[in-house]
Amino acid sequence: LQELESILPALNVTLPAGSKIEGGTAMAKMSLEGEPENLVAQGTLGLSNVKLAGFNLGQKLSVIQMLAGIKSNPTTEIQSLSANVKNSNDGTAIDDLKLVAADIGELSGSGTISPARALDFKMRVSVKSGILPAALGARAESGIPFFIHGTAQDPKFEPDIKGMAAGEIKDLKGTATKAAGGILDQLLNKKKND
Repeated sequence: LQELESILPALNVTLPAGSKIEGGTAMAKMSLEGEPENLVAQGTLGLSNVKLAGFNLGQKLSVIQMLAGIKSNPTTEIQSLSANVKNSNDGTAIDDLKLVAADIGELSGSGTISPARALDFKMRVSVKSGILPAALGARAESGIPFFIHGTAQDPKFEPDIKGMAAGEIKDLKGTATKAAGGILDQLLNKKKND
């Protein structure tokens, strides 16, 4: 992948400002369709064992970093990345994005990149269980929702407060349903015994 870095701008790929690829391999299976001035490319992309020097993903996830104790590292180590991609003059759509980063966990989601390189992604990070404080527990393991906005050169990671609240309410509903079911079982069993 390092050898391809110089041609990334021609492929409409922009790295975050100040970052540089160190090692790793890339895989692409793409189809191209249409006239050269209105070309549509779609398929799957994958990366493995990539170091992105000068880009601190843990720091970008600062709110989640504080909650979950994610380590801050000036180099982001991407163990694997896979995504379905569709690129046209209207921008790029990315679905089924899965990224496994060392010291963090798995990031997944989907979103778009506009022709002006503006980002609009809805994501979820499942933090490695070994680094979780007890207070956060299963919430971080099942996934903490967040957004990526800004631009490809300067991405902004923002917590999805509504998504977090909805997850908590869902968990509370599940707990309340189980408790009610347990009480009902006890009452019915008591009536049978009586």
